[in-house]
Amino acid sequence: MLRRQVFGLLAAPMILSFARPAFAQEEPRAFVEGLSREVLGTIQSDPSVQSRAAKLADVLRRGLDIDGMAKFTLGRHARTLSPDQVKAFDLAFERNVVETYSDLLARQTVADVTIGQAEKKGERDYLVESTVAKPGAPAAVYGWRVRDTDAGMKVVDVVVGGVSMLVTKRQEFASVIQREGIDGLIRRLQQQTG
Repeated sequence: MLRRQVFGLLAAPMILSFARPAFAQEEPRAFVEGLSREVLGTIQSDPSVQSRAAKLADVLRRGLDIDGMAKFTLGRHARTLSPDQVKAFDLAFERNVVETYSDLLARQTVADVTIGQAEKKGERDYLVESTVAKPGAPAAVYGWRVRDTDAGMKVVDVVVGGVSMLVTKRQEFASVIQREGIDGLIRRLQQQTG
């Protein structure tokens, strides 16, 4: 009897360690599903595009890892910025991302969003697929790269047609920095938003 209890105590952590990945992968999926439902609810319930954009901006600020995205898009150039440039870039980047995507989402007509499974990608990242149904248009498939951060789950990238939006931004920013420097990039980001 004692041997069975000792075996049970030793086996429990092992069994739980095998069960954890399935549970861990459910959390990113649930996070994306909750975020998608919040966006969809805002799009479908608020008749004013301006009001929808303001509400969606709040959702994006809570759901995106904007600081991590900003650092990634700068790549190796991040190490060369002065503290004032870091502050200016972070502010311009956040405003650009939030305003651009909240306005874009606010103008969408979406019938439904279906969330697929979460696939582990690296130590803290997951890729969660979703299918977005729009009236009169073919369904679109998006991949949401979600990271388990200190602040909880956050979206760090969106993959459309196999193309990472963050990698695309990083390439675009590197090109602007090469031609105009970091201050030129900051000015461009500021000009693109109000």
